[in-house]
Amino acid sequence: MKKYRKRPIIIEAIQWDGKPETYEKIEKWSNDTKKELIKRKIVYAKYSNDLLIKTLEGVMRANVGDWIIKGVKGEFYPCKSDVFEKMYEPVDDEHTQNDLVETLADYAHRAWSGWMKYLFSKSKKNSDGTVTIPKWAVKRWERQMNTLYSDLTEKEKDSDRAEANEIIGIIQEFLRGKL
Repeated sequence: MKKYRKRPIIIEAIQWDGKPETYEKIEKWSNDTKKELIKRKIVYAKYSNDLLIKTLEGVMRANVGDWIIKGVKGEFYPCKSDVFEKMYEPVDDEHTQNDLVETLADYAHRAWSGWMKYLFSKSKKNSDGTVTIPKWAVKRWERQMNTLYSDLTEKEKDSDRAEANEIIGIIQEFLRGKL
């Protein structure tokens, strides 16, 4: 059987404690302020202290202690506390996907800049401001850009692996909350 890992996404969640003031927070958070209960996404069942949540799969009950999660499509659903603790960990407000995007973009720019410096160091700058790339470099780089990764030489693959390892390191730092 093939194995799968849950993608590292950031979700919003609040733990239901059965208190009316928490329900008010959930109402505001879910933007669920419709007067008619039938139209609401989340309803407070005061008699049982539970929440009834309209999910994509139908109505589900959240008991005191359960977490209410806002999914990637803006949908809401309950999650038992023990499952939530195994699946999720707190994220600092500062630690967002945007941080990862900015760090990866910074790396991409440095990699591109390094490549351009290398390209210019191998080329001849002409008096009119243009650059002439030597024939040997054109031949080599055309071959590389038209070759599948699997068909590159081991030395060329090692260069690409080093780039991939840099990216993996950035992502690992992000997942550990160190960006």
